[in-house]
Amino acid sequence: MSAALIQALAQAFAQQPGMAVRLLSRHVDDGSGRCSVCFTGAHAVRQRWPCQIHWYAIQAQALAEESRLRST
Repeated sequence: MSAALIQALAQAFAQQPGMAVRLLSRHVDDGSGRCSVCFTGAHAVRQRWPCQIHWYAIQAQALAEESRLRST
């Protein structure tokens, strides 16, 4: 995935109040190093954690914080 697309996803998450927090609360380690939500492949194997959504949500939080700091 390109850096521009990753940035766009993070910005979209950041624009939705509470979205990043909700995503981070769901996309957690299931105790075996896998995301508790994300599946990969037809065999329903969970993706390794941290998953892509987790990373986008972290970036979204950082973008929202930067925006908040600039506006003060």
